[in-house]
Amino acid sequence: MINVVDLAVYAFWIGLLCAVVYTAIDSPMRPVQNWLSSWQDSFGYPLRFWIVTFVILLIFAAAPSLDFLMRRQLRLDTSTIKALTTTWQAISGGLLAFIAIRVHQWAALHPFDRDRDRGRFRYAANRRRELWAAAIGAAVVLIMFGLGEGLTALVLKLPKEWIPLGGALVPWLRALVFAPLAIIRPCLSLGAHRPLRTAFIGFSRRPLSFFIWISIIGWPLLFAQVAAEIFGRSAEVVTPKFWAVQGALLLFNLFNYLAFEMTTLRFVRDLAKTPHEDFRVGVDERF
Repeated sequence: MINVVDLAVYAFWIGLLCAVVYTAIDSPMRPVQNWLSSWQDSFGYPLRFWIVTFVILLIFAAAPSLDFLMRRQLRLDTSTIKALTTTWQAISGGLLAFIAIRVHQWAALHPFDRDRDRGRFRYAANRRRELWAAAIGAAVVLIMFGLGEGLTALVLKLPKEWIPLGGALVPWLRALVFAPLAIIRPCLSLGAHRPLRTAFIGFSRRPLSFFIWISIIGWPLLFAQVAAEIFGRSAEVVTPKFWAVQGALLLFNLFNYLAFEMTTLRFVRDLAKTPHEDFRVGVDERF
């Protein structure tokens, strides 16, 4: 006999599937097209901007290197490792957000504008915007960390029979909070005078589409991390297999980061350019 908790879980997944199909068909954000085109552009970006790409790779490579150092060499306790890992995640989040402004500026161009002058694209630096982006990136990491810790503690206090449902809902509650936070930097890159306010207003115009598709475009990284853990589980740190798995995950992190940043920018841009939507961002910022 199906209990009420199992019924709630099944109803949630069926409703989610229907929402994915609906938002894929009827959304001015063009989620499927923007996601696919962003992945395509993510392979072309490193060929033109190899220095920026190399810096991104170094940032991603630092995380497993730091983990290896703390666990295998220094043999630190769990609480110290957690504190240092969170600190580095906040720093790397700020650095990647700083770099994302460059990615956004290139992704916002029309393909014809990218290719003119034999492909020589000149990035127009804006230090104020870059520093704001870095601060926002670090803050988002800390907010999501605190939210995850708080939700986990709340789930453990639920009645025993409700813990599975609470555990299933925690990732989606985190995704619901992350969705508006993820579009703050695209709003900043598009010229919003008040990016925080603009992001939350834009999210309120299409909350279901933003929530569903920002969650979906984050899934490939989760699948890649699970696959890397499975393939690398039997490998020792000193074996070529281990480093091959880590190298493959590093490259995937690079392309996924570029695709994610380009996709979120195009979500906001296409929503703002839709005539019947009451949302504008940039110089003519009206709500």
